[in-house]
Amino acid sequence: MRDLRKPVIGSAVLGAGANLLLLTSPLYLALIFDKVLTSGSIETLALLTAMAVMAVVTFGILVYCRDRILTLAGHQIHRTLLPVAFKIASHRAAVAAGDGQKVFQALDQLRNMYDSKAMARLVDLVWSPIFFLILFGFHPYIGALITLGGLSILALTYMQHRWSPDIDARDREQQQRLIDDIVANRKAVVSTHNEPPRTLRTQWSRHVGDDARIRQRTALRNIQFAALGQTIRQLLQIMILGLGGYLAVTQALSPGIVVAASILGARGLAPIEHCFANIGAIRRGLEAARKIDRGARAMRPRKIVLLSGDMDHGRIVLNKVEVKNRLSN
Repeated sequence: MRDLRKPVIGSAVLGAGANLLLLTSPLYLALIFDKVLTSGSIETLALLTAMAVMAVVTFGILVYCRDRILTLAGHQIHRTLLPVAFKIASHRAAVAAGDGQKVFQALDQLRNMYDSKAMARLVDLVWSPIFFLILFGFHPYIGALITLGGLSILALTYMQHRWSPDIDARDREQQQRLIDDIVANRKAVVSTHNEPPRTLRTQWSRHVGDDARIRQRTALRNIQFAALGQTIRQLLQIMILGLGGYLAVTQALSPGIVVAASILGARGLAPIEHCFANIGAIRRGLEAARKIDRGARAMRPRKIVLLSGDMDHGRIVLNKVEVKNRLSN
């Protein structure tokens, strides 16, 4: 499982370069407002524009390479571990009926950890405090305002993550229990021309109704959180520009720095919104990797060497006895 770290390290390095290039737009606008408009130099404008275009193109290349590394790593790991998962599932099906499919679900979760780009976004989250420190360098008031806004969005995101149940996992577990009940009552199903008994149909209808209500309630709650989050971000933009305008009027900041602070603040707030969802995806992926590793270790035969005294005391000497242990659930 150590190979899981290599693509993460590579994507983190590329992500660091991409996040540094996110400073292109704020710096470009700051120089336009503070240098070009005051000097009226067309040559300076052309040079700054060319440099900004090159930086943005480089940013796009780095983001593409970072996401490509993670996606290819996820599918490569899936292909590599698929035979191992098949062996584990076959062995589990032999010792614990109905338990073999879980290893394939764990393998899918491990691949989704890379496909969802959760780790890349988590690396972007590390750069949010760096952007906030830059804003403190512009002016302490702007830095404090954007930090309070980031904490507010973080608290809102945590509440949304905390109050949103894992509906899909709950749905899969309930469906698996119902299918197990149908298998356990297969004689009754066959006798009724492949129609499940009334009790099972009632359980299924109740499950479908409960699932629909939970999904609707969760969707409405997510809409409320999304609307509140957008409102907070818009208010922060207005407050930053308003505070920046006041500081520009009092000549504490230049107009270019005010515009740059607004853009940089938005860049710093962007990764915070989905941070807990990304952490949850990574946690599920790592737990899935540990499950597959434990299953592979449990299939290995153990060699037990017993050493004892002579045969006169009723003891038997066994050398290199191979015992295949059963998988634990």
